[in-house]
Amino acid sequence: MLNNSIIILGGGPGLGFYIPGMIIHRQLEAKKIPSKIYAYENLISESKRENFVSAKVSFHKNFKFALIAQKLAHDVTDHLDPIIVNDLFNEWDKIQQKRFVVFSGFWTAILDKYIKITNSNDIQVDLCHVDSAASSSWKLVKTDAPNYKHVWFFNWEDTKISYFIKINDNEPLPFQKRNHRFLVHGGGWGIGKYKEIIPVLEKHGCELDILNYEYSDLNKNGSINNRYFMIDPNWHHWLKDEGGNLQFPPFAEIKKDQKPTFKKEQDYPEIYNIIQNNMAIISKPGAGTLLDSLSSATPLVILDPFGDYENKNGLLWEKFNLGIPFDKWAKTNYSSKILEELHNNLINLRKQTKNYLEELLCNPKP
Repeated sequence: MLNNSIIILGGGPGLGFYIPGMIIHRQLEAKKIPSKIYAYENLISESKRENFVSAKVSFHKNFKFALIAQKLAHDVTDHLDPIIVNDLFNEWDKIQQKRFVVFSGFWTAILDKYIKITNSNDIQVDLCHVDSAASSSWKLVKTDAPNYKHVWFFNWEDTKISYFIKINDNEPLPFQKRNHRFLVHGGGWGIGKYKEIIPVLEKHGCELDILNYEYSDLNKNGSINNRYFMIDPNWHHWLKDEGGNLQFPPFAEIKKDQKPTFKKEQDYPEIYNIIQNNMAIISKPGAGTLLDSLSSATPLVILDPFGDYENKNGLLWEKFNLGIPFDKWAKTNYSSKILEELHNNLINLRKQTKNYLEELLCNPKP
């Protein structure tokens, strides 16, 4: 790796801070630009990582508990393994690493220390905010160092949508050519009230693509028009493949009486192939969902948010007429015409919004 490489720092703890980094990392590699991605959890001892696994399961099963726990979020710097962190610093110092792209606020304490140790003014750090207001990891840290550049993809306070990530090379599919289907999910951790609206949509005759998170989620009595998908329940984003590389979530369609084959080798998250062909995403307004929506020009039907920053995400999407709260959509008798209007708004906004990868590559190298 040369000193013009770009290091991506993601994870810590949700997929909304991991997947965008993975996409940027893969796209840099495709352009022959040296890049490496790290998951924050790999700097934490294995026993402490089990806390993330337990939280994920608990949040999935109980949305009220998840909302309470989010308010009690705290700095996890004390959980870092000092030996692993020191090895990381030696690795970066050896290659005189100068450029970083960060998707989780938890990384800033590590970068503060690295910048202090190296005493370098040449280090450039993009702090990428993919929620429209400060999420839990950003609220807990100071980010006023001169090496830091704040990059707000979406900003509720300033009422701006400034950047998007082009997830694949496809242009958004015209609305009239899309499947008359709707993707229902609860974000990377399966959080929220998405399960509760499934019977309502089935009763209306909607054809659903449903993301499940555990085998116990599968509904054997669901509509015959439903399709079911799943991320491998045994996968965690800090796990590496045989080559020592981080990977996208292994993904499969779940069919009756068939053992799922989880696809592992993707250039971007497999679920995006469903999103770009469907009429809407029905989900809480998480960061990753906003990125999916804008990249594919797929409208968002907004479910209850996970905390204040996701609430602002939903309000921003509604303000720009890119999404609609579920209750308001229901009052229109689940109108596809309204979804088409939102799709067209997404198309127009996407044309006016900068692709973050291009912005990153335009910045001068140290």
